[in-house]
Amino acid sequence: MGLCVPEKFRRNELSKVYSKRSNEGYKALLDKCTDDNVVPALKAGRSLWYWGGEKYSERAYNLLKKAYTVLQHETLLHILEIHYNNREIKWVDMTDSKEV
Repeated sequence: MGLCVPEKFRRNELSKVYSKRSNEGYKALLDKCTDDNVVPALKAGRSLWYWGGEKYSERAYNLLKKAYTVLQHETLLHILEIHYNNREIKWVDMTDSKEV
């Protein structure tokens, strides 16, 4: 899955790589997730969601929630919430607001 981020939310500098085990790195990603620096939190959250397992599920959720909030993606926030609370479901039908 690739990242699709509107131009106004991108930065022109390389982002630091944070270890998923680093509390300082995790906190820095959350703190620095702003309109002009949303991509690092979005990338880290996405990676932790898929590769971090249950151990990093909460961190992934918090990073993605912060990034989607900054990007003002209410639909993605809703889908994230559903999937976080029901990790076993495969998809969400937003046309009917039912979880499948």
